[in-house]
Amino acid sequence: MAQPEMFCQELNSHCQETVLFLHGGNVAGWMWEPQHEAVRDYHCLVPDFPGYGGSRNMRWESLAGTADLLADLIRSRARGGRAHIVGLSLGAVVGLHLAGRHADLVSSGFLTGPPLTAPGPVTGLLARLQLRAWDQPWFWKTTGRGYGLTGEGLDVFVETALGVSKDNRDRIFAEVFGTFPVEVLRSITAPLLLVTGGKDARLIKDSAAIAAREIPGIRTAMAPGMHHQWNIEDIGLFNRSLTAWLTGAQLHPDLASAVVNPA
Repeated sequence: MAQPEMFCQELNSHCQETVLFLHGGNVAGWMWEPQHEAVRDYHCLVPDFPGYGGSRNMRWESLAGTADLLADLIRSRARGGRAHIVGLSLGAVVGLHLAGRHADLVSSGFLTGPPLTAPGPVTGLLARLQLRAWDQPWFWKTTGRGYGLTGEGLDVFVETALGVSKDNRDRIFAEVFGTFPVEVLRSITAPLLLVTGGKDARLIKDSAAIAAREIPGIRTAMAPGMHHQWNIEDIGLFNRSLTAWLTGAQLHPDLASAVVNPA
């Protein structure tokens, strides 16, 4: 039986440049709603990855396989067959695969918080506990409130997380918490900005150092005082930073004071 088609929201169809938004690991494309106003001058594609949201009936095959599906999406629906990519967490990992495997399709990348190496004992324990609690609504309600979600937004967050099947989440966790293939990083040619939250986990900061060392020409920065999900923690800062990058591949002054150096 053929796979269902990946769900994708499309915005601003009249615009001439495309931005592809890649969501995090416990959410879906709806997480980018706070950014919609900032990209009103861009044609936007906002997919739900296999296993998530509107694509929850799809099987997650792999990071590379998801990147290949997104490459097909760019070829068929992006303006001129190219797109700027914006990704957070899992979306940033997928974005790196996309940029490395399909360099000709990526105009630039604004990525934040990708885990690129195996976690330490504490992070690994927390990940295993998360898997054990995945089917419990209370766990996701608590997590969502920690992100500042309330009301309908919290309900959608809980519904999305609970909708990811055990089979899909086990494969995703196993691959994401491995070691990123360095040859893919070295194949990236598009201008790329990798941002880390100043209060993000050590795993994410170590991963930024790996990216800085391995990706040719990458620019790295830190969002001072921000945690992992900073697109909703400080919408204004995220949107200003994203707009500066999209309009001229510039590092916004609010990020420029905390550059991450290669390890």
